[in-house]
Amino acid sequence: MPPPPRLTAELLVGSWAYRWGDRCDGRITFHADGTYHSYHEPNGQRYVGTWALEGTTVVLKEYALHRETGEPWIGPTRYEFALATRDYPTLPGRTSGGTVVVLSDPRR
Repeated sequence: MPPPPRLTAELLVGSWAYRWGDRCDGRITFHADGTYHSYHEPNGQRYVGTWALEGTTVVLKEYALHRETGEPWIGPTRYEFALATRDYPTLPGRTSGGTVVVLSDPRR
């Protein structure tokens, strides 16, 4: 079995299913230009912002979009979470506050 890939920005670009702690599931799409968009299921809250990879830590600067107008409503809020590639294409990690974050994409 080959070793897991190194965590790089190129590896993250694309769409991922995610689980954020025990409260949110959703999809997040990382774009090569450093922007991203996401939505939480089942409530459909949408978010946009920027992302960067600092070592093994993903740094998000996020704006919540107003449900009626689609305009940025709350933010920016900064989130950081470290990821591991040992179970690629599932990327388990934790926020700096200890919340479990998991990205997955079985099509990779």
